[in-house]
Amino acid sequence: MNQEIGRSSFLDDWKLPFAVVIVIALVFGGYEVAERLWLPDADPALLHRLHLLRGMGSTVTASALVIFLLKRRRERIFPRELGVVSVSEGIGEHIAWFIQLRWLAAILTAVAVFLSQHILHLLPAEVSLPLWLGVAVLWLINTAFNRSRGGFLNIRSYLLWLIATDVLILTHLLHFSGGLENSLFSIYVFHVIISGILLSREDAWRVAALIAALFLLLAFGEYSRLLSHY
Repeated sequence: MNQEIGRSSFLDDWKLPFAVVIVIALVFGGYEVAERLWLPDADPALLHRLHLLRGMGSTVTASALVIFLLKRRRERIFPRELGVVSVSEGIGEHIAWFIQLRWLAAILTAVAVFLSQHILHLLPAEVSLPLWLGVAVLWLINTAFNRSRGGFLNIRSYLLWLIATDVLILTHLLHFSGGLENSLFSIYVFHVIISGILLSREDAWRVAALIAALFLLLAFGEYSRLLSHY
């Protein structure tokens, strides 16, 4: 009986994450098909605007689903107070849930790199190695955090490190996949939302400031040609 309840609870928790994946896949995949079928000779400026609308539209929709998920499950997934709490007090399953979402993100990142690089051929071959290195680092870091989660007594610090590594890897992947021209830069908003819900207002501002700084460095670096633009 307990196993059935646990299985039902697990499936219920993952309904919206899978819905987010489906929304993004349908928007991006559907657009690629539509562009190749009906817009093969369209004006590049028009295509650029459509790419931005596609990225922002899917991000806003997915963000709304994430907010709903976290608010609906916050009391059961995360404790009321994030601070010095030991894993023995029941925080282990909450961290495990967060790590599971990062595994999902790691899988989707690998799929996106494979499709864009080897199926759709949207990026030059020279960025293949940096992109796959970014994917590998994401998997290795998630493995390290997963194995060391029992040693973290400060949950606030643990979440901040998770978010910081995520946005650093995202910036690396964006740089080698179009920079500001890659509409997936709007994925940054997920980390702002998560920090705003789970952490204090001050920590949320710190996360937002880090993201803004990384994004501006990426923009300035490519604009000034200190960094290559792909």
